[in-house]
Amino acid sequence: MLRLDLGSGPHPEPGYQGVDIQPVTDYQGDLSSFPWAFSGGRQGPVLWELEDSGVEAVHCSHLVEHMVDLVGFMRELYRVCAPGAEVFIKHPYQFNVRAWQDPTHVRCINEVSWFYFDAKWRGEYAGGSSEFGDTDFELVELNAIPEPAWQDVATNTPEDFERAARNQINVIADLHVILRCRK
Repeated sequence: MLRLDLGSGPHPEPGYQGVDIQPVTDYQGDLSSFPWAFSGGRQGPVLWELEDSGVEAVHCSHLVEHMVDLVGFMRELYRVCAPGAEVFIKHPYQFNVRAWQDPTHVRCINEVSWFYFDAKWRGEYAGGSSEFGDTDFELVELNAIPEPAWQDVATNTPEDFERAARNQINVIADLHVILRCRK
């Protein structure tokens, strides 16, 4: 089973094989083109398509905000993930200027966005919408990572941090999300 760091750049997360659009890591591939097909990156020009349910874990840091077709990306991620596969995603929080300051970001994502890829939640709260395909990722964990200036407040007076996060920008830097694939 594969453990992939999608959009890894030249330094994939330890324990993962890197995938990037540039030939700087283990595999080269365009993650915005479906189905995913990778070449050997540093290993050479061998082209191969990921098999269904062949990935046991995915790490994805600061990539999803660049995906024009996030629904297509998540459908493809679901296709390649094995049952029970864990997907670790890090992205800028919607109410942080970093979410929009990079001109290559095409979307902001908040804590509710990930529920749309959970079939059970869609059935109960989104009218069973089928526009997300058969994706079914359970949201296992979601952590709001404070900006450094808010770290002490988050630790010492969490109620003040929560109030600030709901009413001000640049309080939360990133969201760290863990999804589990249900098949």
